[in-house]
Amino acid sequence: MISEHPIIVANWKMNTTLADAIIIASSVRKALEEMHHVEVILCPEFVWLYPVKEKLSKFPLSNLKIGAQNISQFDNGSYTGEISAQMIKNLVQFVILGHSERISNFDEDENTTNKKIKLALDHDIYPIVCVGERTKSETSVTFVVNKLKRILKTISHEEYQNILIAYEPIWAIGTDKEAESDYVDEVAKKIKEELSDDLKVLYGGSVDSENASNYLIHRHIDGLLVGRASLKAREFVEICSLANGGCDDIG
Repeated sequence: MISEHPIIVANWKMNTTLADAIIIASSVRKALEEMHHVEVILCPEFVWLYPVKEKLSKFPLSNLKIGAQNISQFDNGSYTGEISAQMIKNLVQFVILGHSERISNFDEDENTTNKKIKLALDHDIYPIVCVGERTKSETSVTFVVNKLKRILKTISHEEYQNILIAYEPIWAIGTDKEAESDYVDEVAKKIKEELSDDLKVLYGGSVDSENASNYLIHRHIDGLLVGRASLKAREFVEICSLANGGCDDIG
């Protein structure tokens, strides 16, 4: 079951060494011992999923989960280099799907994301489904909602409670131009109105410890998808602390 508390997802992308991954994961785990009102999902690179899981499983916390950054659109077969949902279902509880970098760098589309969502759900993995627009305009909110409807077109409404939505305006990713929090809240509200209140909506786009609280205070924003800032243990812990309800001392 997806947590009712704010959800903070760390997307490390392709940036860490094994030592980095273990240090960040250990630091976050230690800090979370004092945080009981936030759920954290760490998404290491594929090769670090097992060692990170092994490290965290020695002293497990119910509010610290592991996710993958992608899965194949195929379940098995002659697909060299691919990693399927069934291969990692015992390692992760979540998986990021449809990220803008998968679309721009690997030509994935809405149908590809839809196939991956179904496979994740079939293997009891919660999908974190990314959606966003390339440029901001007067029709952006409607564009995002309609795009998400197409991505989820074959997914039953009963499954919505098992899906996280990560709204990531592409124009704000990897830049210093984070989206205005009121605008993000409007998008999140519209997604819930048009699709389902069961959907939890996260924001991802140049999130850091300086702007995180701007989003977390909004009613319709259920958490954050953090990229670059999740690579710095101290800063990521600070974001988790803000979501938990206060700026705990992170040492």
